[in-house]
Amino acid sequence: MADPSWLERNKDLLEPIATLISVPVSFVLITVAGSIIGYFLQKNLFNHQKTRDSIERSYNERRDVFDKLSIILDRRIYQYRQIVYGWWRNDPDWVEREFSALRNILFEWNGQINSIYGKVQIFFGPSLRNELEIGVGTQMRKVQRLLEEKKRGQAGAKSSNDIWKEIDILNGKTDALYRHMLNVIDNDALLINGNRKKRKRF
Repeated sequence: MADPSWLERNKDLLEPIATLISVPVSFVLITVAGSIIGYFLQKNLFNHQKTRDSIERSYNERRDVFDKLSIILDRRIYQYRQIVYGWWRNDPDWVEREFSALRNILFEWNGQINSIYGKVQIFFGPSLRNELEIGVGTQMRKVQRLLEEKKRGQAGAKSSNDIWKEIDILNGKTDALYRHMLNVIDNDALLINGNRKKRKRF
């Protein structure tokens, strides 16, 4: 153990040495601490960017599915109305022309719908797939059947006005599906912008 009297006598000599030692030690400690902090900041930034990129991909994929679905659904509903409008006009040529256009839309629909069902399942979940396939799909098949029955002149076929009302019901189910899908897409957009508070369209 150092003699206190010796330490006191050599105080002037020891102080510069202690200062000289403390400078590099402090530098090393600051460097190490800075490196550790920098590592964690960089790691957090990387993880944040990775999460943001994932959300952006999800947003773009969902938006693409929504756009494709809404286009083909809206075209089919519009064509239903065109057929009924032809009956209101009492114009057989108009009706035949619109049925022909509907057949082309149905051909396109049948070529895409299984893929769309699968993508809705993946990007929007089973609940919205059921809403599309069962809610919207069931009503759509009903309208299609009513149109075909009236075109054939089948006994008990619904009137044009009754079919129009069924198309309105289909339109309402479709609009509800769109709102639910857009809520999911909007929440992705909010996450991208750093706002995790959910926003609903209804």
